[in-house]
Amino acid sequence: MQYLLSFQSTHAAINAEKLLSALDPKVIPTPRNISAGCGISLLLTQTDATQIIAALNKIDLTRDIEYALYELDGTGWTLSNLPDANS
Repeated sequence: MQYLLSFQSTHAAINAEKLLSALDPKVIPTPRNISAGCGISLLLTQTDATQIIAALNKIDLTRDIEYALYELDGTGWTLSNLPDANS
């Protein structure tokens, strides 16, 4: 499954890319159907969303950077309803 992290600022997206380097994020333009404060998102192709959330919590990204986690399903990008997702 593919996941997307969108951010409120370009600065936040770049910081998150550095902090999440172990997950091999890819910087992509934010899809037009997702409203975010900046046009940069991170694409993650992890098979388990809990790995992404665990990595975010481990580096304490949730306190410093506001983000939204989306998952790609049959209808497009859907906001994740995982309990620890900061949105």
